[in-house]
Amino acid sequence: MLKNLPRTNGLRTVLDELRESFVQISDLNNNFYLYDEAPFGQATGAKGRRRLLSPDAAKSTQQRLRSNQSPAPPAIQNLLKRAHLLKTHLAARPGITKSALAREMKLDPSRITQILSLLNLTREIQNYIQALPPTKHHSRIGDREWMRLARIQDHIHQLQEFEALLDTKSIPV
Repeated sequence: MLKNLPRTNGLRTVLDELRESFVQISDLNNNFYLYDEAPFGQATGAKGRRRLLSPDAAKSTQQRLRSNQSPAPPAIQNLLKRAHLLKTHLAARPGITKSALAREMKLDPSRITQILSLLNLTREIQNYIQALPPTKHHSRIGDREWMRLARIQDHIHQLQEFEALLDTKSIPV
């Protein structure tokens, strides 16, 4: 065999060569090596965690973040519009039932009833809902509170509950 030849640690030499072509990223919590010609993007995720991703993955992650999205109308506005639309569907076809309409729209019949109950809200409350500005965040008043208000038949009591709800949520009128 080949004796008396100088032995080089081949693995150590290869690692040293590889280290020269990599750049150390140390500003994150863990040190790691990244090939110096590899493109990457940085995305800040939930709870401020930073991640290194491919450029495409970083771009799509940033677009999904709520802070980078454009403001949208509150969900209750869309539900109120849908309630008016359902009412016109029911009025246009007098023989149709709510359950048949629910099957056509692929919704649960109880959800149809919930949405239609929003039409029981007073005109003042409906105007308030329609005047809500677009937002990136969830509304302070949730669907549960709106549906509870809609179930109140007495409009005077409904307005009192609405004002109390605005006071407890500290929402300007």
